[in-house]
Amino acid sequence: MKFDKSKVFTALNADELKPGDKVYLGDSIAELKYKLENEDYSPSILTIIDIDDWNFSFVTKKDVGNLAYLVERTKRKEFRPYKDCDEMLADFKKRFNANWADYEMPLIWLKQKSKDVCIFMQEFAFGSEKMTYDLPFLFTHYTYLDGTPCGMEA
Repeated sequence: MKFDKSKVFTALNADELKPGDKVYLGDSIAELKYKLENEDYSPSILTIIDIDDWNFSFVTKKDVGNLAYLVERTKRKEFRPYKDCDEMLADFKKRFNANWADYEMPLIWLKQKSKDVCIFMQEFAFGSEKMTYDLPFLFTHYTYLDGTPCGMEA
């Protein structure tokens, strides 16, 4: 495989990579080139992207590094906002294998996309302020704790 410098990612452009992408990791361009050209190495699935980590920005199950070389993008599923609360609850039950009685309201934890702040949602109001958000807002600004969008697969 020929080395293409446009496929090299650093902390500066790490937001263009997603967990699930196949990459080679290293700490220098020479190391990335060596891994790419040597049959003893194979790409790994990217699991963590953390540009604030002083040691390593990228992590796979078998390697770490400050540089990533993209080999293949993961196939990304398309999502849309939930139509209503019933659809959200049904999807949540299915996605996370959750179960509760019909008269109960689940406690659902969400993560804010821009700040990595975790919040909880119960009775579809946030925290103790009971300040509600609509479903398109949840889709745009929040994910579930596993990183999946707060919306339905399209």
